Amino acid sequence: MTVEKIGPGQWRSTRVGSVFDSELAARHYDDLEALKETLAQDRLADEAAEKLSPDELLAIMRQAAHESDQKIGQKIGEDRIKDFIARHPEFVADGNVGVQNGAMMRGWLLAQGKSMPFEDDDIEHAYLYLAELGHIALTEPRKNGSRAVFTADFNETDAYEMPLEELKRRCGGL
Repeated sequence: MTVEKIGPGQWRSTRVGSVFDSELAARHYDDLEALKETLAQDRLADEAAEKLSPDELLAIMRQAAHESDQKIGQKIGEDRIKDFIARHPEFVADGNVGVQNGAMMRGWLLAQGKSMPFEDDDIEHAYLYLAELGHIALTEPRKNGSRAVFTADFNETDAYEMPLEELKRRCGGL
């Protein structure tokens, strides 16, 4: 905070460097000084921009537009992933296994020539394909007779050590 109480009826604006008899006055002059600083920075930015060539300005504008598009795309992508996880509670999305699942799906989608943010149908297709092959971890086997899918608490080492009937049950009856 740039305005602080220093005694009874005394307020100091650290930005202005003066003492005032009320908080309101100290904030008023502090805000004015902040506005002056902002205008000075804007003026310096304008002067720097005037020295740039049209090609340099165009490159800066393209970069800013690209960064903006990435932020929007990231938000859209995050929303789509949240929706996907809500539709598929069996999909492990947490911890190291979740990171591996996400990387597997993202890698497969990129290999298919898809670009981020991925469409809902593309995410669903990746999920179905990779789950069918058993390449992503689920908390429970898929109900439609797909191949074995190791779950977060079920790995290859466990599979070798458990009874065959338990293995079949966990793998959806294969």
